[in-house]
Amino acid sequence: GNMKKITIDYQNFKNLIKTVKPAISKADTRPVLKFIKFEVDKSQIQAISCDGYMLQVATLEHGQIVDESFEFLLEPIKQFLDSTTLPYSTIEIDCEENLKTKLTIQSYFTQTIVLTTPSVKDYLNWENVFPEVSEDLRITFSASRLIQLLKTCLNNQGFVTFKFCKSDKGIDNVKATLISHIDENIKKEYVLLPVRHF
Repeated sequence: GNMKKITIDYQNFKNLIKTVKPAISKADTRPVLKFIKFEVDKSQIQAISCDGYMLQVATLEHGQIVDESFEFLLEPIKQFLDSTTLPYSTIEIDCEENLKTKLTIQSYFTQTIVLTTPSVKDYLNWENVFPEVSEDLRITFSASRLIQLLKTCLNNQGFVTFKFCKSDKGIDNVKATLISHIDENIKKEYVLLPVRHF
């Protein structure tokens, strides 16, 4: 059959993992979410992580010849992130049969790791998480203001509610967004204004 194999720059591979690391689950309730899901197609490789509260996707154009699209799971083991990346080092990912993934890190020396992973079918279908909307609705906020606001909401429960203004298309992305949470019996509300310059 076709080869489920790709070789990419090792530093890029590490950056993909680092990007999605914050949303990797630490809970034992759904062990499969402790893994990163990788999806490879003809033009790009995507890393996806989800812990049930947050989902992160990192995409890299790989510039390789890939026979067929394939996907696999990988646990972000320390070996990948801690080893210093030598210049010109690459990692070859080879999805073998029986849920075995063979990783070959090549630089001045060659290191091979073979990992057995759960089936990709057990991972959630992450595209379904995004709601179906008739058109792509975007709301742009100031990142520093949003972080500042969310930090003030970090109470024991740590839950926060976003209330968007409705429009006939679903969400009005020009009107303000209300953020509220309850902290020590006090309901606290903040209004976040969208940035218009985009």
